[in-house]
Amino acid sequence: FPVTIFLPGLEEKVSWDLSVKGKTRPFLFVATKTSTRERLSQPFVQKLILSKALKKPLRAILVVIGDVQRVKKKQIQHTFTAGQFLLYSRFVERLDGVYYMDMPPQADKLAKDGLLMPFKNLLNDLPAFVS
Repeated sequence: FPVTIFLPGLEEKVSWDLSVKGKTRPFLFVATKTSTRERLSQPFVQKLILSKALKKPLRAILVVIGDVQRVKKKQIQHTFTAGQFLLYSRFVERLDGVYYMDMPPQADKLAKDGLLMPFKNLLNDLPAFVS
């Protein structure tokens, strides 16, 4: 379900594309992107804001279709910025999972380090988010 969380004591809110709900409240927040090229920071910043505003840790993941753009009719260019991803993960907030339907080639090292995963891993990982 999409979810909007109003921040305590403020008129501001944070919206997530999807959430996985338990019996009473969401236990996993999901940001979805067709590409991370222009708004990679959003899920990292949203998780940081909510964790601090609600004064409790929360679990958040990012699901991305792929990071490509057309260059010519039959050519594509990969647009994933591995360096930016590492900076957000290290200095803003670490996401609990980042899942790609089409893993970019520049992400090989990040995937080997377990920071990015193929989308097929998400169903196997879901039980860990509940605990």
